Parts: sequence; structure tokens; C-alpha cells
Amino acid sequence: MTEKNRFSAEMLVSEALATHPSVADIFRAFGLDNCPNCPAANSETISKACEAFGKDLEEFLTALNELEFTESVPAK
Repeated sequence: MTEKNRFSAEMLVSEALATHPSVADIFRAFGLDNCPNCPAANSETISKACEAFGKDLEEFLTALNELEFTESVPAK
């Protein structure tokens, strides 16, 4: 996975959220407000979360992959 495409459809929600605190902002912007606190985040993929909430997967992945940050820090 390249740095520009660090997020994929099959990535677990919890893995995505752990990459950087800004990722949670994208989830919230797309109406996936509960994902950061959801018990299913450890077993549900980004694809399944988008499907469950009726969100456009490609648009969501584009927004995530457009995030620019220079270092990975644990999400809070």
C-alpha cells in the first residue's frame, strides 16, 4: 500500500482510526459518528461500515487518502 493510498476498503475501521486522530474527523464528516466508539470497529471493514450506513465507499476512501499528515500517532 502506498503512502498516498494507505486506506483500503478491506481495512478494519479500528485500524484506520488508529493511524491518526484526523481520521475520526473524516468518519464524522461522512455521518459515521459512532464508528470511533463502536464495538464492531475491531471486526468491521471500511467497506462494510459504508455499506451499513449507505455511504459512497469510493468517495469516503478518497477523503481518507487525501488526508495529509507527516507522522502516525495513536488516535485518542
